[in-house]
Amino acid sequence: LKGLPGAPAAAAAKPAAAKSAAVAHHGQAAKREVKQEVKYEAPLPAAIPATTIVKGEASTTCSVPGVSAEQLLAMPNQDIWQKAWEVTWQRADAAGRAEDQQAVYAQAQKVWKAWIDERDRLARARADEEGRLKAERSLERGLAEAKEEADVGGGGAGCNEGGLLTEEQRRAQERHWRESKTAEADWKRAVAEAERRRKAKEGGEAKSSRDICALVKMKSPADQPISFERLLAVCPLGTTVKTLIQALSKEPQEFRQNFDGSEYCVRPVNSRCTDWLPVQASTTPPGFRDDATLPESMLNVAKQIFEERLRPQGQAAEDPLAQFLAQPGRVPPDTPLPFVELLSRCPP
Repeated sequence: LKGLPGAPAAAAAKPAAAKSAAVAHHGQAAKREVKQEVKYEAPLPAAIPATTIVKGEASTTCSVPGVSAEQLLAMPNQDIWQKAWEVTWQRADAAGRAEDQQAVYAQAQKVWKAWIDERDRLARARADEEGRLKAERSLERGLAEAKEEADVGGGGAGCNEGGLLTEEQRRAQERHWRESKTAEADWKRAVAEAERRRKAKEGGEAKSSRDICALVKMKSPADQPISFERLLAVCPLGTTVKTLIQALSKEPQEFRQNFDGSEYCVRPVNSRCTDWLPVQASTTPPGFRDDATLPESMLNVAKQIFEERLRPQGQAAEDPLAQFLAQPGRVPPDTPLPFVELLSRCPP
């Protein structure tokens, strides 16, 4: 062989080729070992943005692939799990890591919980927005009705336009006030008593169902249909729809609802409300969620409107002017009296 041309080169090439094959085999084995040790951790299928609200409508964005916000709101937990598993497995398969079923399952659970949280956030945001819009529309109707009543109501007989006193009526009030020895003291006492009662009633929040029922009966008109938001408006701040419904259901003789729970009645006596059903604890009024509450700003405005326009007749005794006129000697009992004469006996 030594005499053949090229023999030394071929002999030298054999050890080099064997060494290269050994190195390549060792490298492939090392890669397989490293691949087996690496644990699969796929990223979340999509970022989960915080649900946002814009005036007039809730956000329609949804991080679930191929699913709209409306569809996500209607999906039960089982359907969300199937979607989370499908998306997670597809992405793991595309990355060549679908064999590690345990890792894929763990990642799918993370995605599932994130999407459930997103659905719940979106539902709460929608409920708050719908409640705000519903309260705004109700308040607008209340303001319009109040303005209409003020435009057509006018003042009492013999009064100027807008209910202002004439000069003669003002002088009659002042004359009666000077001639009465106890009028001023009685008036101050009536005002102080009315203020004391108001502070006693509004000083603390209703804590029990009985307290809430008593508050609703005191601040709502009796024996006439009332929308649910008007009842909720007289409750303490933070009272939820479910809390109010459960409280009303405990007094079936005092509170009634129509067939779908869109209207309610306090102390039905002679109206069409007497045929209504007792309030059902399991019924949620249309357009409301169990955990919904009125915003504080809407609650304050609602109380100002509804408590003035729908004040029960039984609360007249709490008015200091009514208490003052009802005292002995102020007004002849059981006697017809012209409005101008009654006005002259009021404080100036």
